[in-house]
Amino acid sequence: LESGDYLTPVLNGLPHFSKPPLTYWLSALGMALFGICELGAKAFLPWIGVAAILGCYQIGLLLGTTRMALCSAFVLMTSSLFLGLFKSLTADPLLATCETWMVWALLAYCQQPSWRRGILFWFFAAFGMLTKGFPALLPLLGLIPVLWYFDRKNRVSSLLQMKAGWIIFLTIGLGWYLAMAAMTPGLFQYFLVH
Repeated sequence: LESGDYLTPVLNGLPHFSKPPLTYWLSALGMALFGICELGAKAFLPWIGVAAILGCYQIGLLLGTTRMALCSAFVLMTSSLFLGLFKSLTADPLLATCETWMVWALLAYCQQPSWRRGILFWFFAAFGMLTKGFPALLPLLGLIPVLWYFDRKNRVSSLLQMKAGWIIFLTIGLGWYLAMAAMTPGLFQYFLVH
């Protein structure tokens, strides 16, 4: 916010490339709206928390009953880890929310494929990448093989072959990485190796 450079994350005056910028951007936006203070820096966290709870509820509806969905959301909402996570200014709350909705979109697409659900899957995968990088995709390492194994209608394959989805993922999810690697010598190797 001070430098006006919204591409390069900075920590203590030095470029800080270990985390992508989405959390920084939201924090800067909050400080621009509410001032340079803790409230401004964390202004987005309550909304991200509500989105995570709603995502948990929606996954519960896909997998079970309304009662199960409500219980799941209540357990998440009252978890001490969840409450602590959503009070600290890290990338993890936003990551958890992106992953929750990414999983919901994947499961929803596999139950009833639609272009909208497929695009939402790719959108949340991309924003997860822009939040914390490749760890955002870790839930897919377990889910995709299992869903693929039980998928008799090739829904997982059709989702993974969505050209518009790949464009969204490459543009939003990898766009910042590619731009920064092009602007900063040695950064591409840092991203891939270090």
